[in-house]
Amino acid sequence: MKNKPSDHIKGVGRLAYLTTRRTFPVGATRHFLQTVFSDKKSDIYDPEKARDEMKENVVILPGFASDAGPYEGLADRLKNVANVYAPNTLPRGLKAVLSRMSIEDQAKLLLEYLEKFEAIDRTGKKMNLVGHSNGGLMALLALKMSEETYNSRHKIGKIITMASGLRPSEDNHFGFIPGVSQWSRAIRDLRHDSPLFPAIEPYYDRVSLSLVSTKDELFSPEMMHVGDEDRAKFYNAGHFGFFGRKHIKRTATDIQDTLKEEE
Repeated sequence: MKNKPSDHIKGVGRLAYLTTRRTFPVGATRHFLQTVFSDKKSDIYDPEKARDEMKENVVILPGFASDAGPYEGLADRLKNVANVYAPNTLPRGLKAVLSRMSIEDQAKLLLEYLEKFEAIDRTGKKMNLVGHSNGGLMALLALKMSEETYNSRHKIGKIITMASGLRPSEDNHFGFIPGVSQWSRAIRDLRHDSPLFPAIEPYYDRVSLSLVSTKDELFSPEMMHVGDEDRAKFYNAGHFGFFGRKHIKRTATDIQDTLKEEE
């Protein structure tokens, strides 16, 4: 079969075919399920681990249902310029689906994590957020909530997004993924008529860098690019391609260069 996926997680390929409909391509379903069923552990959660006060602070926000494991390679490459963390308050795997949490709910958990971090960190440095996929949406919504509800108590610095569908599109069917969208409010938030997009639109200019995957299985490049050409980098990659052997060096370099820029 031409489009038959070769999956590194047993059973995902067959399940992708069982859950796919014409409005949601099998490739997208396969990648989503690989994320949900990933069991790779991460050691970058602890905000109390040793930090270098001369470096920037970076919080990596994984995509929907993912833990920080797939991003450890990127974290290792950023450690020469940044203290890298990931929130341990977000639900992962099937818990993220069954929790029925919205992206707004996840943004609240992120703010709680930042509050805990700021209680420990005494440098006064801002927290730069690097969000992949839904993590980019979470970052913008957390920024909005921080400024409106928390009176800018949380010191959010630069926001960098990777393959994040920040703009609505009627052609995007990810918000209708069979079975999952009935359970997950976070997935339904991606539908083109979701109130999420009008809420974050005023904050598009706060995105310091958009990494756009031109061969993305889930979102079109037009959905990911919200700034001018100087604030976007285009990759000949799929939704998860930023962390693969081919692109991870460039991904880290682009992020590092953005962190070094003066606000």
